[in-house]
Amino acid sequence: WISAGASGPERETIDKVAKVRGLPLIWPAMDAQDLATATALVSNHALEQLTASAARYRADGALFGMATRSGAGGSNAQFTFAFAGETGERQGSLEEGVHLAADRCAKSLTVSPNVRSDVRVRVGGIVNLDAYARTLNYLEGLTIVRAVAIDQLQADVLDIRVSVRGDAALLGKTIALDRRLTVDNSPNSDGALSFNYSP
Repeated sequence: WISAGASGPERETIDKVAKVRGLPLIWPAMDAQDLATATALVSNHALEQLTASAARYRADGALFGMATRSGAGGSNAQFTFAFAGETGERQGSLEEGVHLAADRCAKSLTVSPNVRSDVRVRVGGIVNLDAYARTLNYLEGLTIVRAVAIDQLQADVLDIRVSVRGDAALLGKTIALDRRLTVDNSPNSDGALSFNYSP
């Protein structure tokens, strides 16, 4: 296994391609918990194990690969990547794992220049002016956001309209990548995306 403390040509190859593709990597410690996850993944490539591994390292996605040496001195690998609730697989050289991850992230987060939407967003936990300002500054700073308009602040719940390049699903995915706002799965009747402020 390649771990956070390991070095070698395989890791160097992967790190180099990740840097070129702009994909930050967090290597696992490969302690008992990581070894149990890796063993489970060897047998079934399950989304749940990959997602749990990503959450453990506070990563947005998880890439798992198994490689064997080829006769020509290279490697042949099978990769599975979990991101935004979906998995993708690819087979090939060590570089292919990084390309799989970068391609899936790009596909999931690509903004169509012709699609614009107004999305209702509800944020709970706005208990003071600092939480209010940080939430608005965060949303206004997102690349896909064109404008933010306040509808109301009632008790500790802020209702806003966010004009985005893209749609509500893309805004939800973008917000989920950062942990400043956490998803609130409480049912609501107006279709607003619901979050809670996380200081």
